[in-house]
Amino acid sequence: MIIKFPDGQEVDVVYEDQGHTYNVSHKLAANKWSEPQPTHGITAPLELIPKPFLKAWASKLGVNKMLELIFEQPAIYEQLADFWSDYDANANNERTENDKPVCSDYMLKKRYPWYTRAKSAFKDASDEGKEFGSWLHGSIEDFYKSDRKTSPIVSPDVENMWNSFKLFDNFFKPKPDDDGIEFLVYSQNFGYSGMGDFRGMMSGKHCIGDWKSTNRSFSSKDGISVDYFFQVGGLAQAEFERTGKWVDDLFIANFDKKSEDPRVMWASEFGMAPVDAAQAYVTLHNAYHTWTWWDYKFKRG
Repeated sequence: MIIKFPDGQEVDVVYEDQGHTYNVSHKLAANKWSEPQPTHGITAPLELIPKPFLKAWASKLGVNKMLELIFEQPAIYEQLADFWSDYDANANNERTENDKPVCSDYMLKKRYPWYTRAKSAFKDASDEGKEFGSWLHGSIEDFYKSDRKTSPIVSPDVENMWNSFKLFDNFFKPKPDDDGIEFLVYSQNFGYSGMGDFRGMMSGKHCIGDWKSTNRSFSSKDGISVDYFFQVGGLAQAEFERTGKWVDDLFIANFDKKSEDPRVMWASEFGMAPVDAAQAYVTLHNAYHTWTWWDYKFKRG
């Protein structure tokens, strides 16, 4: 996709779905283009934000899966003493007289498959969440690009999520720009690329929005966190560079699979302007590059 900037610069941004990378070429003199160069995605700097709730969630899933497995297979209880002996041998890299591992990773997984299942509970749930999110984004994209004529095949697993989106669409009646669904961005100033979910008019404001499918919890009743606004702030920054104008507002719309009520939050609700969100993102972006550079130098020695 060709993106044109006010200073006359043009870039060609190509998203490689298989490698989840963005390759960018710059237009040169005599109508020539530079060799495509990879850029990091807009979400990379968000890795710096602590997510302590993920550890608690992962622990909860692992414990729940372990209890479920013991209930289904009572014989597991009788294996626990041997398991802990083998586990310690593996963790401490204990060796036999022939210098072979007392219990290798392979042996631990083969002897106690239930341990692997409990250990992977978090990854399984995370992968499932990504699948739901991908389905939602693709379905909304088709829905809006067909002028609301194309609806997905809705299975029981995603019915609540899609019903939640339809309630949102019927209430807010968002009107995307002609190129405002799944739109590519590139920041000339900071060298990142990304893809936005929505850019257009909603509630009388020209805005950028992001679709989420995050489960709600006691500590996050809407399933929305402030770092979501940093991400759309990165989109707002890139769009400001392209157009010379800030959008009016930013929003997050969350449609989780356990409830039919959509949750929508505007940045302006808590006093954040698009330029504030962009500054927060750029701060993370600069810190991310500082960290990755010195981490690289440290590891090289």
